[in-house]
Amino acid sequence: MSEKISKNVNEWQWRYTHVNEYANKPWSMTKLKPLFHRETQVGGNQNTPQVSKYKMSRTLETNLFMGDHTPNYKMIVEFGASPSQDVNLMSIDTGMSENIFGGHYFDMNERHLKGDLPAMETDFKKLERGGADNKPMGYVLRINPISTKKIRKVKPIEEALVDEHASHDNKSTENEDEK
Repeated sequence: MSEKISKNVNEWQWRYTHVNEYANKPWSMTKLKPLFHRETQVGGNQNTPQVSKYKMSRTLETNLFMGDHTPNYKMIVEFGASPSQDVNLMSIDTGMSENIFGGHYFDMNERHLKGDLPAMETDFKKLERGGADNKPMGYVLRINPISTKKIRKVKPIEEALVDEHASHDNKSTENEDEK
């Protein structure tokens, strides 16, 4: 251990030898790796709440336990008597954006590893109302159909199957009526 990790015995701790790797393929395999690829020291293993799966074969190459599978999403929900009393905490171990220039690429990792989960609003009326001036904040995604007219072309084979089932159902009800 003194050769591969450190001569300082105090540094022979799991967190110094275990790293979670956050590869962003294909970018982590190019010269752009320093921009996209992330590695973080962690304390968990395959048997802890901070689970992290690593491959022993890579340990010999890197002298580190490189984890590449982690519990990315954590969520704690406590329902109150009304939605305003609900507690909803969530976190992911990367960030809220795949855009490296968007400001939220890897911004949740430190809090996630510490168990410091940010609150997430679940009162949809509050989200729709918006801020103090009640202006819409754009926090609710509304998906409306383009048209209410149902457009579906029935293929001849489907039509035959539907007719077959309909005639079979009619015959079974007629037989029951005769009994």
